Amino acid sequence: FDANATRSINFKIGMTICPGKSQIKSRTWEWRRDLNIDLDYIKQQKVDIIVTLLSKKDVVRLKIESIFDEIRKRGMESIWYDIDDGTCPKDEELWKKNASDVGRKLV
Repeated sequence: FDANATRSINFKIGMTICPGKSQIKSRTWEWRRDLNIDLDYIKQQKVDIIVTLLSKKDVVRLKIESIFDEIRKRGMESIWYDIDDGTCPKDEELWKKNASDVGRKLV
């Protein structure tokens, strides 16, 4: 992936908290998001790809087991990287490959 090749292409990258996040005991506050409302809003923003950086256990803990199916139902692409919260990817070469794959989708 050549970042310079994207200079003449118009795209946006956004970041958000986890759609549908439900977390009663949190360090900050209680979360009771609605997955369908969140994903519908994201789709309205003309998003094509959602990249999720969560571990399998966090997907369960946050009560969003259906997120990947719900993303696809709305015609968006779902890319999931199983990464433990507060850590870096363990396989640096795989992470570079995955980041390049996402970058190529943007051009």
